[in-house]
Amino acid sequence: MIISRTGYTGEDIGYELYLHPEDAPFIWNLILEKGKELKVKPCGLGARDSTRVEAGLPLHGHELAGRYQISSVEAGYEPFVKFHKPFFIGRKALLGKDRRREKKIVRFRLKFSHGRMVRPEDPIVDKRGKYIGKVTSCALAKDFQFGLAFVDQRIQEGEEIAIFPLPRGRFSEKPAGKLNEGDRIVLHQGAIVLPRFPEEMTKAVSDLNSLLSGEFLGTHQELSEQIDLISKDPYGQGWMIKVKVENPDEIDNLMDSKKYEEFVKEKD
Repeated sequence: MIISRTGYTGEDIGYELYLHPEDAPFIWNLILEKGKELKVKPCGLGARDSTRVEAGLPLHGHELAGRYQISSVEAGYEPFVKFHKPFFIGRKALLGKDRRREKKIVRFRLKFSHGRMVRPEDPIVDKRGKYIGKVTSCALAKDFQFGLAFVDQRIQEGEEIAIFPLPRGRFSEKPAGKLNEGDRIVLHQGAIVLPRFPEEMTKAVSDLNSLLSGEFLGTHQELSEQIDLISKDPYGQGWMIKVKVENPDEIDNLMDSKKYEEFVKEKD
Protein backbone atom coordinates (compact mmCIF):
# COMPACT_ATOMS: atom_id res chain seq x y z
CA MET A 1 0.00 0.00 0.00
CA ILE A 2 1.15 3.55 -0.78
CA ILE A 3 0.07 6.48 1.39
CA SER A 4 0.30 9.87 -0.33
CA ARG A 5 -0.29 13.32 1.15
CA THR A 6 -2.41 14.39 -1.81
CA GLY A 7 -5.81 14.28 -0.13
CA TYR A 8 -8.33 16.17 -2.25
CA THR A 9 -10.23 17.99 0.48
CA GLY A 10 -8.77 21.47 0.75
CA GLU A 11 -7.56 20.76 4.28
CA ASP A 12 -3.95 21.33 5.35
CA ILE A 13 -3.44 17.59 5.72
CA GLY A 14 -5.15 14.95 3.59
CA TYR A 15 -4.14 11.48 2.46
CA GLU A 16 -4.87 9.12 -0.41
CA LEU A 17 -4.32 5.37 -0.14
CA TYR A 18 -3.21 3.27 -3.11
CA LEU A 19 -3.91 -0.42 -2.56
CA HIS A 20 -5.23 -3.56 -4.20
CA PRO A 21 -9.04 -3.56 -4.59
CA GLU A 22 -9.33 -6.79 -2.62
CA ASP A 23 -7.69 -5.10 0.38
CA ALA A 24 -9.96 -2.05 0.29
CA PRO A 25 -12.79 -3.39 2.53
CA PHE A 26 -10.31 -4.50 5.19
CA ILE A 27 -8.50 -1.12 5.25
CA TRP A 28 -11.81 0.77 5.20
CA ASN A 29 -13.19 -1.11 8.21
CA LEU A 30 -9.86 -0.92 10.03
CA ILE A 31 -9.73 2.89 9.70
CA LEU A 32 -13.29 3.24 11.00
CA GLU A 33 -12.59 0.87 13.90
CA LYS A 34 -9.30 2.45 14.99
CA GLY A 35 -10.66 5.95 14.41
CA LYS A 36 -13.71 5.66 16.64
CA GLU A 37 -12.04 7.46 19.52
CA LEU A 38 -11.10 10.28 17.16
CA LYS A 39 -14.68 10.43 15.82
CA VAL A 40 -13.63 9.35 12.32
CA LYS A 41 -16.69 9.07 10.06
CA PRO A 42 -17.14 8.08 6.42
CA CYS A 43 -18.43 10.73 4.04
CA GLY A 44 -19.80 10.78 0.52
CA LEU A 45 -18.80 12.57 -2.65
CA GLY A 46 -21.01 15.56 -1.85
CA ALA A 47 -19.20 16.18 1.44
CA ARG A 48 -15.83 15.91 -0.30
CA ASP A 49 -17.06 18.29 -2.98
CA SER A 50 -18.04 20.94 -0.44
CA THR A 51 -14.48 21.10 0.92
CA ARG A 52 -12.71 21.08 -2.44
CA VAL A 53 -15.04 23.75 -3.91
CA GLU A 54 -14.67 26.02 -0.88
CA ALA A 55 -10.89 25.71 -1.24
CA GLY A 56 -11.06 26.44 -4.98
CA LEU A 57 -9.65 23.08 -6.06
CA PRO A 58 -10.50 22.05 -9.65
CA LEU A 59 -12.21 18.84 -10.73
CA HIS A 60 -11.25 17.32 -14.08
CA GLY A 61 -14.11 17.82 -16.49
CA HIS A 62 -15.38 20.84 -14.56
CA GLU A 63 -12.52 23.31 -13.92
CA LEU A 64 -9.91 21.45 -15.97
CA ALA A 65 -10.38 20.25 -19.57
CA GLY A 66 -14.03 19.23 -20.02
CA ARG A 67 -16.42 20.76 -22.55
CA TYR A 68 -14.64 24.14 -22.36
CA GLN A 69 -11.13 22.64 -22.65
CA ILE A 70 -9.95 24.68 -19.66
CA SER A 71 -6.16 24.80 -19.34
CA SER A 72 -4.16 24.76 -16.11
CA VAL A 73 -3.43 28.46 -16.69
CA GLU A 74 -7.12 29.34 -17.05
CA ALA A 75 -7.83 27.24 -13.94
CA GLY A 76 -5.58 29.51 -11.85
CA TYR A 77 -2.43 27.40 -11.74
CA GLU A 78 -0.18 29.56 -13.89
CA PRO A 79 2.45 29.96 -11.12
CA PHE A 80 3.09 26.22 -11.46
CA VAL A 81 3.44 26.35 -15.26
CA LYS A 82 7.08 27.30 -15.79
CA PHE A 83 7.02 29.12 -19.12
CA HIS A 84 10.61 30.29 -18.53
CA LYS A 85 11.77 26.69 -19.03
CA PRO A 86 12.92 26.19 -22.64
CA PHE A 87 10.89 23.02 -23.13
CA PHE A 88 8.22 20.82 -21.63
CA ILE A 89 5.59 18.68 -23.33
CA GLY A 90 2.68 20.90 -24.34
CA ARG A 91 4.55 24.20 -23.84
CA LYS A 92 3.97 25.50 -27.37
CA ALA A 93 0.27 24.63 -27.38
CA LEU A 94 -0.24 26.10 -23.90
CA LEU A 95 1.53 29.34 -24.83
CA GLY A 96 -0.60 29.61 -27.96
CA LYS A 97 -3.81 29.20 -25.98
CA ASP A 98 -2.58 31.60 -23.31
CA ARG A 99 -2.19 34.36 -25.92
CA ARG A 100 -5.83 33.88 -26.93
CA ARG A 101 -7.11 33.59 -23.39
CA GLU A 102 -10.45 35.27 -22.78
CA LYS A 103 -11.78 33.43 -19.72
CA LYS A 104 -10.62 32.12 -16.35
CA ILE A 105 -11.87 30.19 -13.36
CA VAL A 106 -13.03 32.31 -10.41
CA ARG A 107 -14.24 31.38 -6.95
CA PHE A 108 -17.45 32.91 -5.61
CA ARG A 109 -19.80 32.89 -2.62
CA LEU A 110 -23.51 33.66 -2.67
CA LYS A 111 -24.33 36.81 -0.73
CA PHE A 112 -27.21 35.24 1.20
CA SER A 113 -27.51 31.89 2.97
CA HIS A 114 -30.97 31.14 1.59
CA GLY A 115 -31.97 30.60 -2.03
CA ARG A 116 -32.19 27.94 -4.69
CA MET A 117 -29.20 25.62 -5.12
CA VAL A 118 -26.82 26.71 -7.87
CA ARG A 119 -25.72 24.01 -10.34
CA PRO A 120 -23.06 23.63 -13.05
CA GLU A 121 -24.01 25.36 -16.32
CA ASP A 122 -26.12 28.02 -14.59
CA PRO A 123 -25.51 31.32 -16.44
CA ILE A 124 -23.79 34.31 -14.84
CA VAL A 125 -24.00 38.03 -15.59
CA ASP A 126 -21.98 40.96 -14.31
CA LYS A 127 -23.42 43.91 -12.40
CA ARG A 128 -24.45 45.53 -15.70
CA GLY A 129 -26.40 42.45 -16.77
CA LYS A 130 -23.85 41.28 -19.36
CA TYR A 131 -23.49 37.52 -19.76
CA ILE A 132 -19.95 36.55 -18.70
CA GLY A 133 -19.90 32.75 -18.29
CA LYS A 134 -21.25 29.74 -16.45
CA VAL A 135 -20.95 27.95 -13.12
CA THR A 136 -18.67 24.89 -13.20
CA SER A 137 -19.11 23.66 -9.59
CA CYS A 138 -21.08 24.71 -6.53
CA ALA A 139 -21.58 23.23 -3.07
CA LEU A 140 -22.97 24.16 0.31
CA ALA A 141 -20.22 24.86 2.85
CA LYS A 142 -21.22 26.00 6.32
CA ASP A 143 -24.25 28.27 5.75
CA PHE A 144 -23.39 29.55 2.29
CA GLN A 145 -23.02 28.24 -1.22
CA PHE A 146 -19.47 28.44 -2.58
CA GLY A 147 -18.71 27.81 -6.20
CA LEU A 148 -16.36 28.01 -9.15
CA ALA A 149 -17.18 29.52 -12.53
CA PHE A 150 -15.59 29.96 -15.95
CA VAL A 151 -16.06 33.64 -16.76
CA ASP A 152 -14.66 36.66 -18.60
CA GLN A 153 -11.07 37.13 -17.46
CA ARG A 154 -11.70 40.81 -16.77
CA ILE A 155 -13.83 39.92 -13.74
CA GLN A 156 -11.84 40.65 -10.59
CA GLU A 157 -11.88 39.75 -6.92
CA GLY A 158 -14.49 41.69 -4.98
CA GLU A 159 -16.85 42.23 -7.93
CA GLU A 160 -20.52 41.42 -7.60
CA ILE A 161 -22.07 38.99 -10.06
CA ALA A 162 -25.53 37.47 -10.51
CA ILE A 163 -26.29 33.78 -11.09
CA PHE A 164 -29.52 32.43 -12.59
CA PRO A 165 -30.35 28.94 -11.24
CA LEU A 166 -32.05 27.23 -14.18
CA PRO A 167 -35.45 25.61 -13.47
CA ARG A 168 -34.40 22.19 -14.88
CA GLY A 169 -37.91 20.88 -15.36
CA ARG A 170 -39.52 22.52 -12.32
CA PHE A 171 -41.32 24.91 -14.67
CA SER A 172 -41.05 26.16 -18.24
CA GLU A 173 -39.97 29.78 -18.54
CA LYS A 174 -41.67 31.81 -21.26
CA PRO A 175 -40.14 34.69 -23.24
CA ALA A 176 -40.68 38.02 -21.49
CA GLY A 177 -43.11 39.21 -24.17
CA LYS A 178 -45.42 36.22 -23.70
CA LEU A 179 -45.79 36.17 -19.93
CA ASN A 180 -49.22 35.82 -18.41
CA GLU A 181 -50.30 36.52 -14.86
CA GLY A 182 -49.11 33.68 -12.62
CA ASP A 183 -46.26 32.54 -14.91
CA ARG A 184 -42.92 31.93 -13.24
CA ILE A 185 -39.52 33.30 -14.22
CA VAL A 186 -35.98 32.58 -13.02
CA LEU A 187 -34.74 35.01 -10.37
CA HIS A 188 -31.04 35.74 -10.05
CA GLN A 189 -28.99 35.24 -6.91
CA GLY A 190 -26.29 37.72 -6.00
CA ALA A 191 -22.72 36.54 -5.42
CA ILE A 192 -19.31 38.01 -4.68
CA VAL A 193 -16.06 37.01 -6.40
CA LEU A 194 -13.53 35.73 -3.86
CA PRO A 195 -9.74 35.38 -4.08
CA ARG A 196 -8.92 32.48 -6.40
CA PHE A 197 -7.55 30.45 -3.46
CA PRO A 198 -8.12 31.15 0.25
CA GLU A 199 -5.19 32.56 2.23
CA GLU A 200 -2.85 32.19 -0.74
CA MET A 201 -0.59 35.04 0.25
CA THR A 202 -0.79 34.16 3.98
CA LYS A 203 0.61 30.69 3.34
CA ALA A 204 3.40 32.13 1.22
CA VAL A 205 4.31 34.55 4.01
CA SER A 206 4.27 31.81 6.68
CA ASP A 207 6.52 29.62 4.53
CA LEU A 208 9.02 32.42 4.13
CA ASN A 209 8.87 33.39 7.79
CA SER A 210 10.26 29.97 8.66
CA LEU A 211 13.46 30.98 6.84
CA LEU A 212 13.74 34.67 7.69
CA SER A 213 13.36 36.76 10.83
CA GLY A 214 12.37 40.40 10.54
CA GLU A 215 9.52 42.79 9.88
CA PHE A 216 6.81 41.91 7.37
CA LEU A 217 6.12 44.99 5.18
CA GLY A 218 3.31 43.83 2.93
CA THR A 219 2.14 41.79 -0.05
CA HIS A 220 1.96 42.58 -3.76
CA GLN A 221 -1.79 43.29 -3.85
CA GLU A 222 -1.93 43.86 -7.62
CA LEU A 223 -0.46 40.42 -8.28
CA SER A 224 -3.90 38.78 -8.16
CA GLU A 225 -4.73 40.63 -11.41
CA GLN A 226 -1.49 39.53 -13.12
CA ILE A 227 -0.71 36.25 -11.39
CA ASP A 228 1.18 35.00 -14.47
CA LEU A 229 4.05 37.34 -13.47
CA ILE A 230 5.01 34.87 -10.72
CA SER A 231 6.31 32.44 -13.34
CA LYS A 232 7.16 34.93 -16.11
CA ASP A 233 9.12 37.43 -13.98
CA PRO A 234 9.72 35.85 -10.53
CA TYR A 235 12.70 38.13 -9.72
CA GLY A 236 11.08 41.33 -11.03
CA GLN A 237 7.42 42.32 -11.18
CA GLY A 238 6.38 38.86 -9.94
CA TRP A 239 7.42 39.57 -6.33
CA MET A 240 4.91 38.40 -3.70
CA ILE A 241 5.93 39.88 -0.33
CA LYS A 242 8.34 42.39 1.19
CA VAL A 243 10.29 41.69 4.38
CA LYS A 244 12.75 43.89 6.27
CA VAL A 245 15.32 41.27 7.22
CA GLU A 246 16.65 41.39 10.77
CA ASN A 247 19.69 39.20 10.12
CA PRO A 248 21.14 39.66 6.59
CA ASP A 249 23.05 36.36 6.91
CA GLU A 250 19.70 34.52 6.74
CA ILE A 251 19.32 35.60 3.10
CA ASP A 252 21.87 32.91 2.27
CA ASN A 253 19.12 30.37 3.07
CA LEU A 254 17.18 31.56 0.01
CA MET A 255 17.82 30.83 -3.68
CA ASP A 256 18.93 33.57 -6.02
CA SER A 257 18.03 33.37 -9.73
CA LYS A 258 21.17 31.40 -10.60
CA LYS A 259 20.63 28.79 -7.88
CA TYR A 260 16.99 28.47 -8.89
CA GLU A 261 17.93 27.82 -12.53
CA GLU A 262 20.36 25.13 -11.39
CA PHE A 263 17.64 23.63 -9.19
CA VAL A 264 15.22 23.47 -12.13
CA LYS A 265 17.83 21.78 -14.33
CA GLU A 266 18.49 19.14 -11.64
CA LYS A 267 14.75 18.42 -11.38
CA ASP A 268 14.49 18.01 -15.16
